[in-house]
Amino acid sequence: MAAQKINYQNKVRGDLFTSANANEVKEAVNHNADEITTLQNTVSGVSQSLTRLSQSVTGLREETKIVKVQQTETTVAIDPNKMNIWGSVAALNITLTPGTDGIANEYMLQFTAASDNFTLTLSDTVRWAVEPEFQAGYTYYVSIQDGLGLCAGWEAAAS
Repeated sequence: MAAQKINYQNKVRGDLFTSANANEVKEAVNHNADEITTLQNTVSGVSQSLTRLSQSVTGLREETKIVKVQQTETTVAIDPNKMNIWGSVAALNITLTPGTDGIANEYMLQFTAASDNFTLTLSDTVRWAVEPEFQAGYTYYVSIQDGLGLCAGWEAAAS
């Protein structure tokens, strides 16, 4: 709807301002007031939608943060999409809990091998890009997704 305009000629001193002129002014003002109210309601609705969208994005950011889980047990079931961290350990026996369908379920581990005889026991379904060999004192990061495993190790930082 377009804004309504007043159609009569500009008045000058001495011109008669009739009831028809007054009614036209009233009609135009009321019509335009209705237009403004409609636009205000539309803007308010858009504003509320943007607020809900912003809250959803904020919630999504919170949901997608990777939580660090400090582990103390060496035989444990771990959940996907959480960073599982151990200190120095002689062995780990890990069970991977089922993930959520339709999303990438990554199992993440970080630990330091206490000896050259360190063993990591996982499901037989994990296939490694390179079969890991563990060395005492190295800190390792392991990532498993869709049954595919990656492992990287770092020497202890020099003091």
